[in-house]
Amino acid sequence: MEKRLPETYEKKKIDLSPFGIRSFAWDRETILNFLSDKSCHDFAVLGGDVIEKSGRGYRHKNENWYVEGRSPKENFEHYAARSREKAKTYINAYPKVVDVYFAPVITNEVTAGL
Repeated sequence: MEKRLPETYEKKKIDLSPFGIRSFAWDRETILNFLSDKSCHDFAVLGGDVIEKSGRGYRHKNENWYVEGRSPKENFEHYAARSREKAKTYINAYPKVVDVYFAPVITNEVTAGL
């Protein structure tokens, strides 16, 4: 059964679908909190996109990150931890500019990355 995100993070989602983007985004602080939150450690971050607020909408910046797939010998917990670290590294290295958001692709399906 798929686990739901904690309400704290659900409430902070920015729905990008009205702008033609089938995803959601979080600001830098929220996504970094999510990546470090022990209650979220059973989620893997397969990758994500950088989104920019533009006027009254949002658009892709054509910048993204992804995590390499996992080997059959790597368990999901290790893969999820590795994927969160990759996301943290990317986001922490990304320039701190106003109106930039991050749209992660997250899952808690144990078959992810295979």
